[in-house]
Amino acid sequence: MSVTTNSELITMNLLEIALLSQGLQYISKEGTAQSPSPTGKQSRRITMLRIVAILLGLSMILMTNPGAPVVGQVEFEEDEEETVSPGAVDKEELADLKDHPLDLNSVSFDQLLKLPLIDSRLAKAIILYREQRGFTDVGEIKNVPGMSDEIFKEIASYIKVESRELPTTLHGDFRLRMKMAKPDSEAYLNADPKFQNSPYLYNRTRLKYGSYYETGCVLRHADAQADSGSEPAINFYNLWKYYLTKYWLVMQNVYSIDKIVIGDYKLQYNQGLIFYYPLATELTRPVKIKAKGIAEDGGTAPNTYFRGLVVKKRIEQFDLDFFYSNKKLDASLNPDGTVKENLIAIRENMGYITSDKELEKNDSLTEELIGGRVAYNFLRDSQIGFMGYESKYNPKINPLEEKGYYIFRGERNRVFGFNFDTWYRKLNLCAEYAKCISYGEAWLIQPMLKLSSFTLWATIYKYDPDYYNEHSSATTIVGRKDEDWNENGVFLGGKYEDREKEVQIYFRPVHHPWRENNLMPTTDKEFWFDIKQRVSRKLELYFRQWNHWYEKKIENRDLYQSWKKTRVQVTWNPDGRVRFRMRWDGRKNNIYELKQVDKGYLIFGDLKYSATVKLKLEGRLIFFEAEPGVAMSEIEFLWPMGLTPFHWWTYGKGVRYYLIITQEVTKNTKLWMKYENTHYYNDYGINKPENKEELDKIIGSRRHVFRLQWDVKW
Repeated sequence: MSVTTNSELITMNLLEIALLSQGLQYISKEGTAQSPSPTGKQSRRITMLRIVAILLGLSMILMTNPGAPVVGQVEFEEDEEETVSPGAVDKEELADLKDHPLDLNSVSFDQLLKLPLIDSRLAKAIILYREQRGFTDVGEIKNVPGMSDEIFKEIASYIKVESRELPTTLHGDFRLRMKMAKPDSEAYLNADPKFQNSPYLYNRTRLKYGSYYETGCVLRHADAQADSGSEPAINFYNLWKYYLTKYWLVMQNVYSIDKIVIGDYKLQYNQGLIFYYPLATELTRPVKIKAKGIAEDGGTAPNTYFRGLVVKKRIEQFDLDFFYSNKKLDASLNPDGTVKENLIAIRENMGYITSDKELEKNDSLTEELIGGRVAYNFLRDSQIGFMGYESKYNPKINPLEEKGYYIFRGERNRVFGFNFDTWYRKLNLCAEYAKCISYGEAWLIQPMLKLSSFTLWATIYKYDPDYYNEHSSATTIVGRKDEDWNENGVFLGGKYEDREKEVQIYFRPVHHPWRENNLMPTTDKEFWFDIKQRVSRKLELYFRQWNHWYEKKIENRDLYQSWKKTRVQVTWNPDGRVRFRMRWDGRKNNIYELKQVDKGYLIFGDLKYSATVKLKLEGRLIFFEAEPGVAMSEIEFLWPMGLTPFHWWTYGKGVRYYLIITQEVTKNTKLWMKYENTHYYNDYGINKPENKEELDKIIGSRRHVFRLQWDVKW
């Protein structure tokens, strides 16, 4: 008599889900073969059949007996929130540190700043304690001045103490990603040839020697656009010219140099007015940045950040950084050979090659940058720094006049600035100033008070519209990210937090001094209030109100407008293995003088289930409806630890659902899979496409996507 284990039951159930999904795709395809476009009722029936199949599969999994339930409680999750917070950590880095903890006897100052709740003051105290006594056990870090039980609990999973007698080891990791997207009527196997574009492929390989050396690279092959022509063939030459996105070599504590990065790198200093890069899981900018200085760049966007050499050296109380970059960028050219795009647009275009048009722009612009930073550390936790750089562009940046007045044009740009950061007990004061030579300036001043349960802040800032610096980012009103500069304002806020509750409120009134072609409002005001309340160990309630008022010219009149977003959410964690969440989002847009009101809503329910220690499941079902001009969205994982505001629905009614499976195959191998489907009920009012444009609308409105990530470490 054979015995079926729980893991075998789980595997059988997953196979049933896969077969049901593929069978429904086949049914959908057969139906499409008989009729070029299914009716609305048939489309809804097919969609609901797929949803029912997934829910049945999840029910079968839930009916298995994976073991005694674990008593758990609701955790305040920030992985899918757009909230502004006083500080933030990079969760992708933390996931990596969990696999490769930091050795307290060799960790650097910059590496300590990657840990949650560790600021520059505490990082310096840890380094000083190590120099005076050394660490023999992880628990000894509690003896460091400023370390609390709460901080130790947050960082314990990411630190270790290795015996100094152990030999230095060679280790690394390998990551492979694949994505295939198809119209809803096409299965992944035996699809119509016009939908058989090459899939998205991604590989990141890293090799590390001890804690001091690391080398790595990223290869990326994007899925080709429809009717894009020929993509570069995958051969040895094209692999390095077109598909090698990033590469780097990092060396620490080499020949008295603290850190050297050769290859692709990124910079983040002060509050970002000169150099800034967002965290991998950053949806909104934190109020106070925990600047990380220099870091290797393992991203996927060829047009972003720098390629060259950066060096960091500490001499007593001075920090010295030097950086040089010579990077090729993708840009469109004017007939005279100059660049017709502005620098910010070039960076936002990423530099991916998915069509012949993008291939023509490849490596058409060179930016050569050289700069440095000097910082002086005084008292225990204060710093003043000076920084600057010069960029040379070849060919010349020369966008057309109709592109705008306040746009950088020329062959050379120079920026310099300084910053100040100090603490007095619980009060922090930071300030930063930046100047673009021959053009405008930007500055901010921010006091912040941190008490046991309260954090209060006020940011006063002024950004000129002719402060040209595509390497920077600024704290601005939400929704104006593309126009970081050209804003003067005040940002006032506070947060209260204890074991049962989180309350946050802020208000930001701003003014825009330049209104080119009346595209910018004269004034903006933003108000935010949210509260999380843990009702019991298993139940959490959340409410948010987010209002935005502004004046903008429409038909030669300044009209007062607003949008208001409301969110209500319930989270239930019955036993530690299962987490249910229900959310309602509503949005209302008003143009008061015209008495015009547009509305939209979004409702979703999701389930996270830890079937075993190694197998985790997640599913979400979303219903949405939005009137023209109303944008509704929800946040989800595009890839593990890679959040994105997904599907900004600006018109239409429909449903979206996805299923995520995470399986730890072995101690060093993990698989992550995601199947997602989006379906519009209205299909833009088109039943039978008469031309390619109408066909593309239907294809774009109904599709399913499969994603896979495979991680191996050694």
